[in-house]
Amino acid sequence: MKYNVEKNTEVIGVMREYFSKIEDTRQQAQVRHELYEIIAMTIAAVIGNSDGWDEIEDFCIRKEEWLREHMGLRSYA
Repeated sequence: MKYNVEKNTEVIGVMREYFSKIEDTRQQAQVRHELYEIIAMTIAAVIGNSDGWDEIEDFCIRKEEWLREHMGLRSYA
């Protein structure tokens, strides 16, 4: 199966638009990632066979570069 950059960009845009409608009730001073990013990382990790929050965190750390490149996640200092 050939990777389609245009299709991926379209899907990411739809996901970002859809999940951005969810109210984020976190304390904004403590926020490191947009709520969309948390949801997108979690979905990717579960698809990647992660089971539970510890495995989701491990997946996201291991795949950070891929998540930034393919899911449009921002870089945070």
